Amino acid sequence: MDRTSWIKPGLSLLTVPALFLAVLTLPATAQAGTVPSSISFSGSGWGHGVGLSQVGARGQATEGRTATQILTHYFTGTVVRTVADNVDLRVNLAFNVSSVKLRGEALGATGGNVEITVGSKVVKAASKSVVTLRTSGNSVQVLVGGVAKATGNPVVVRWSGTSNPGSTGTRASVLNLVDPTKNIDSNGHRYRYGRVEVRSRT
Repeated sequence: MDRTSWIKPGLSLLTVPALFLAVLTLPATAQAGTVPSSISFSGSGWGHGVGLSQVGARGQATEGRTATQILTHYFTGTVVRTVADNVDLRVNLAFNVSSVKLRGEALGATGGNVEITVGSKVVKAASKSVVTLRTSGNSVQVLVGGVAKATGNPVVVRWSGTSNPGSTGTRASVLNLVDPTKNIDSNGHRYRYGRVEVRSRT
């Protein structure tokens, strides 16, 4: 064995422990920071992050809290009081769609009648009759069972059992209303009270 081949392995064996020892004995350069007095986290889970938690409200109700207590818990600074129930509250049920389907459904043995007002014309639909409202130029066309009955803008829909049922009667009903992306026989999208106004926006 020549001297060169013997020195190289010896140097490499001595160098590795020396480097390892040097790494272990390096002085710590990081200093402990000041611990904050508090840490805040914010988030909103799966909801919109504003208002009442349905699960939390149900839990409070199960524990015996009243509706007023639950509402004032979530909406601090509000006052719950009785008001007249004769004010229209507008809610957007469908926007920028070419058509909607609707039908009245009785909640008892009778009811479910629908009345559609187009200008001075009134179109009636019996319970479970499918009504289609679709845009036609700058108007809305009303079809009952696929047959065109009237065209105009706006179209107002009333159903029996609401506070303003028109001539449909007082029997409790719901209005089932869907846009073209939904099946009218699926769950949801049923409205017990109110009236629906449909406008063409062309």
